Amino acid sequence: MIGCRLLYFYTMPSVFRAIDRRGSQVSRRISVRERFPLAWSGVRGGVSLAGALAVPDTTADGRPFEYKSLIVFIPAGVIVVTLFGQGMSLPRVIKWAHYDSVDDSAGQRTAEIALTEEGLRYVTDPAQRDTAPPPSLPIGSTPSFRSTCAH
Repeated sequence: MIGCRLLYFYTMPSVFRAIDRRGSQVSRRISVRERFPLAWSGVRGGVSLAGALAVPDTTADGRPFEYKSLIVFIPAGVIVVTLFGQGMSLPRVIKWAHYDSVDDSAGQRTAEIALTEEGLRYVTDPAQRDTAPPPSLPIGSTPSFRSTCAH
């Protein structure tokens, strides 16, 4: 399963590049090094386990389904192995890909300040509570948030 995911992540971008040559596609390209953590950290086996759990306990004639426990065990085992194996190695993979050098703390701080201000305004101004949506709704929906982010 891991090999299939890695194969997909490294072959499909080449297919897309061959088909779609727009300039916007060029700006979306990422390097092989940046692509690897995306392939390595994906969700593994959740849909397979759901399908395995959907297999009935008995056959149509009422006999117990012989291999149901095996059908459930295999995807559950894949999930456990990939969670621990890949999960434990993910910090090293992220460092190797140089993802740890990305810093967006200024943008995050601006968003936190704006959201806090909106929340305080909502709590302290009874008139706004009746007309304004609560601050937990889509963040960019209030004019003061948009003006704060524009600066």
